[in-house]
Amino acid sequence: MKPGVIGLGAMGSGMAANLHRAGVLSCVYNRSVQRSETFVKTYAVDVAQSIDSLAVVCDVIIICVSRDQDVLEVMAQIEAGIKPGTVVVDTSTVSHMTAKQVSKQLAIHHAHFLDAPVSGGVEGARNGTLAGEFAPGFKLGLHHKDLEICQAMVAGHGVKLPMIEMSLILYQSLIDKGFADEDISALFRHKQNMFLKSRH
Repeated sequence: MKPGVIGLGAMGSGMAANLHRAGVLSCVYNRSVQRSETFVKTYAVDVAQSIDSLAVVCDVIIICVSRDQDVLEVMAQIEAGIKPGTVVVDTSTVSHMTAKQVSKQLAIHHAHFLDAPVSGGVEGARNGTLAGEFAPGFKLGLHHKDLEICQAMVAGHGVKLPMIEMSLILYQSLIDKGFADEDISALFRHKQNMFLKSRH
């Protein structure tokens, strides 16, 4: 197999690095050239000039982008170069409607789709680096987006989950204060400050 990775953010770059260490990574692509350049400084791998050119040489394509619209835009370009039998693995967290749409698009080209959303981010606890400082992992803004997907899915079945509703309210208040790109630990810091104030 010749795997290629599209999207070299916090998650995508880690997956691409592991594939490279295993000696199987064929090439990578990222919309912002700077991230591609940073990646190849550490890992000697080809950088595709476009998404469709990556699709031409890879028979396993791993997508790791942020939102439904990003996945659909990537797919539109993959279709221009995809070969029959190719497997597209989407590790982004998107709605089931988007996943089904992408699967149908690929089936037209006799290609296959695997919906495989990932989570976890950069875990400070795993590295023993908490001491009250949190390295950016999974962005709060993206978690808010994922919860909105959950909210829409359960609403489609006539169900409401108070925990999701409350989390969305709290996340939105933090986003409004400029914390969208912070790690979701911003919620912990917010609550911690509330408790500290209540004690004085």
